[in-house]
Amino acid sequence: MVVSVICLLITSCEQKVEKTDPISVIEKLSQEVDKSCDSWDKAAWDDAADRLRNALIGLSQPIDTTQLNLTSALESLLMNAHAHERQAIKMLQVLKPYEDLKKKCDEDLDGDPDESVTLEGSIDGEPISMELGFWGDQVKGCYYYDKNGPNSKLILTGTKKNRVIDLLEKDENGKTTGHFSGELVDAIFSGTFTNSKGRKLNFFLVNMKGAEDEIPDESFSKDDYNNDNDNDANEAQNTTATSSQTSAAARDAQVDAYEAMVNKYIAAMNKVANGDMDSYDEYISLKNQVESFETKKGYSQAQFNRIKRITQRYKDRLKELGGI
Repeated sequence: MVVSVICLLITSCEQKVEKTDPISVIEKLSQEVDKSCDSWDKAAWDDAADRLRNALIGLSQPIDTTQLNLTSALESLLMNAHAHERQAIKMLQVLKPYEDLKKKCDEDLDGDPDESVTLEGSIDGEPISMELGFWGDQVKGCYYYDKNGPNSKLILTGTKKNRVIDLLEKDENGKTTGHFSGELVDAIFSGTFTNSKGRKLNFFLVNMKGAEDEIPDESFSKDDYNNDNDNDANEAQNTTATSSQTSAAARDAQVDAYEAMVNKYIAAMNKVANGDMDSYDEYISLKNQVESFETKKGYSQAQFNRIKRITQRYKDRLKELGGI
């Protein structure tokens, strides 16, 4: 009984401890400004600015474009502060370096990207289509849920460091509504998507454009019109063959992504079976994605057989565990 009381007291104390890490401080400030700033006096605004400054000083490095876990809260705070500019002068001064950096990043994304990719896949089993452009370590693009169509695009901005890509999702009103964090390895972009409610979901996408970019340029100059019909016919045959190879490579990449997804699904399945209930949400998310995978037209018999073998693996494991 005494032990139970002590545990309750400890738990109660832990719940009352206020988070002081920079992200938590900035998120809380953003919420406070959004809800209560109309009733704040100058002292309250000054106090908020001091808390913001202390939070930013507490960072291990200056604000830069790699710290996307801070970006959503900072942008929300910046917009709220601008809406109350007269009262928020001190806070805006603290935020100015960040605002200047954001403007510079937007300017750097002008012009054609160094590289672009077209991705197809899903978030928690929900099919999506995505396009990304890369300007050095800066990334910009958009995506949409297939059920909503391309007229319902969400905007993406972020960074790429080696294979790791972090992207902020914004709606048509400029409000941050999600965050992608994952790795682009060969033709597969996979990782975790965090929605506006803080729920973490797995995503798997396949680069459909990488292989297509390998098709030779079919444009030609005026001199090329002098080629005889035989050469034109040969060129057409070669282009058809290359397109066929490209399609096969893209389908292989899709199957690779499916296999990677099944491997993670089985790993999560094993964790849950061993009593790790912290992995249950991940298990359900992966389960939805695996079961939503469709064998579309265009797969070769070898690719279709491989998909059947991969599918049988997780079904066999489920059977061994007696279902979950």
